[in-house]
Amino acid sequence: FVNHNFVCVRWEISPYLYNGQMHFLHIGENVTELRIAHHDKLFKKRMLNSVSQAIIATDIDGNITYWNAFAEKLYGWQKEEVMGKNVIEITAANPTKWMAEEIMTSLRKGESWQGEFIVKNKSGHEFPVFVSDSPVFDDNGILTGIIGTSFDLSRQKTTEGLLEEQKRRLAMLNLIAEKTVNAIVMSNPEGNIEWVNDGFSRIFGYRPEEVLGKRPGELLRG
Repeated sequence: FVNHNFVCVRWEISPYLYNGQMHFLHIGENVTELRIAHHDKLFKKRMLNSVSQAIIATDIDGNITYWNAFAEKLYGWQKEEVMGKNVIEITAANPTKWMAEEIMTSLRKGESWQGEFIVKNKSGHEFPVFVSDSPVFDDNGILTGIIGTSFDLSRQKTTEGLLEEQKRRLAMLNLIAEKTVNAIVMSNPEGNIEWVNDGFSRIFGYRPEEVLGKRPGELLRG
């Protein structure tokens, strides 16, 4: 070590004869910066592979130059299978390839893009993702490639669809309940009243605020 800092040295040992005896020449090369750069590269690689989003980099022609571990999981392709191939052919669903071409054109102009997009995996299954694409420039401001992240929206879309259907049914139920002359009561799993319609109030004489949280049996018992 130098000044109490550790350094990494690569040694080369070469034997040679001198006065009929075997001697050894030791040559040490300081490779500390190379080792630091190597460890830094490994750290960045592990970090990118630990992200729960697909990270894909391409050259300016759209040919894949980087494909992280989550991209393998999301799209079903191993890195070795896609390196050098066109990202649109690999990931874009057929109905959205025209849109992917337009996005790529914008990226080549130095513009970023993000939004929902329909992609496909290796088996051809199509699903929605949220994509964020950005151009990559070198120190001279020259465009050298494109990097993008994406994550699956399938579960979110399913949840949104269920919520919309639930809202639609509830709105229909409210409309029916308000129009009917019959009494309608909605209660929670514990049996306590959460909602009553106007028909209930007309028939039994209770205002809605008087019955909320109570059990129907307690109110209607003769």
